[in-house]
Amino acid sequence: MGCLPGGAGLRELLRRPPGRLQEPDLRHAGPARRCGAFRDRAGLSPVLRLAGGRASGPAEGRRAPGRNDGRHRRCDPAADRLFPYPGAKGPHRCAVPCAAEELAAAGGHRAVSRPAAPRRRRRRQGAHRGGQEIHRRFRAFGRMRLGPNRTGPAARTAQRASCRCGGFLMVERVLVVGPKDTISMVDDLASKGFEIVKALHNSPEQKAALPGADYFVGFVQQDAPKLKLIQLLSAGYDRADIAAAIKAKVPMCNNGGANSVAVSEHAVLLMLAVSRRLITQHANVTAGRWHGNAPPTVHEVRNKVLGIIGLGTIGKKVARLAQAFGMIVHYYDIARLKEEQEDALGVRFRLLPEILRTSDIVSMHVPLNDSTRHIIGRQELAVMKKSAIIVNTSRGPVIDEKAMTEALSRGELLDVFDEEPTPPNNPLLKLDNVVLTAHLAGPTWESNITRLRNGFDNVQRVARGEAPLWVVEEMAGKL
Repeated sequence: MGCLPGGAGLRELLRRPPGRLQEPDLRHAGPARRCGAFRDRAGLSPVLRLAGGRASGPAEGRRAPGRNDGRHRRCDPAADRLFPYPGAKGPHRCAVPCAAEELAAAGGHRAVSRPAAPRRRRRRQGAHRGGQEIHRRFRAFGRMRLGPNRTGPAARTAQRASCRCGGFLMVERVLVVGPKDTISMVDDLASKGFEIVKALHNSPEQKAALPGADYFVGFVQQDAPKLKLIQLLSAGYDRADIAAAIKAKVPMCNNGGANSVAVSEHAVLLMLAVSRRLITQHANVTAGRWHGNAPPTVHEVRNKVLGIIGLGTIGKKVARLAQAFGMIVHYYDIARLKEEQEDALGVRFRLLPEILRTSDIVSMHVPLNDSTRHIIGRQELAVMKKSAIIVNTSRGPVIDEKAMTEALSRGELLDVFDEEPTPPNNPLLKLDNVVLTAHLAGPTWESNITRLRNGFDNVQRVARGEAPLWVVEEMAGKL
């Protein structure tokens, strides 16, 4: 039963056969009509009132009408007037103390009397209570959350454990940082059961939410003491501090190819734009020169040789699109495909010098690291065809921009630059044989949705205790 107030007289009272209370038993009662948190209108304490009305069998509290399974009790008005434990919130069930032995186990849970349940709960939540006991005259009358069979407290996972019974839940925080168009899509895709904080890059909201974040989703890596996952929304991670993430044992993932369709389409767009001299034709028409003084020479892409440098997720999609236009596709990559894989994709491996010498169009799809920085320099540009086209939709520094500016008499196309945004005095801006876009190959409306979808999927995986997808290669085997 636990500890009930009173001495041996009260314990003897509960051992007697059922009957009316004797006069000596009323020594615990107060004056008649006295109402309080622990008295009814007859002046009896709840324990004495329960003892006087108990049945011939073991006392089990008051049963609800129509219930005879030993697990349901009617809420007692006197118990409702008692103060709940501090911070108690949410759906709870109040019940009077049970003087019987432990109820029969149901559903694999051990039955527990009401006086014993708060002590068990106090042991389970001792770390949250700071070792301080809550002093109440009848702890058995406290509010209690019931388990599935209503005979014991409901179990909570470690991540969902509240600070106290019925208190606030410790919900994990996901900080999403990005531009406005990306932030506007978060509510439709955000995972349930997390605290979602949306913020613009370097905004006060980001700085305030970052220290308490469990998961970071954004374009630029951020560090925080509680992070369990760094989920990048970009494919590249050249600005990320991988060494710091490895030291902190926090996995870093890219977007899982979310922008591969957008970038591959943009690369083909640039190939077609320069082959048909689209910018020149547009300028002539807007200036009132229908054909211009000398109509530009334009070319088809059919039967042209496309050399892809970097046959990753984006490179493979470019290969398929190019084949739809009838182009011949060669590739160079440090991870060479097997022959059956090349047959399935319709591509053939060539060494880098071969790619540069034989290709009509060269398309760059490599990550930026020490091995790929300035992979195309003055010497590489010198061996290319005079009519060759270079398409760079990866990272600006993979091509030596100064050397490329000198070679632009042959015509190149760029979506990325060494310095972004590029300064107004960049010589590239004054050339008429170059097509420039502002690093916008990837962020389409569709790709932004896919970025967030992949990001929230990884957040849920880590929350479930699973390994995330698309961890960057440099972290393999180091976590």
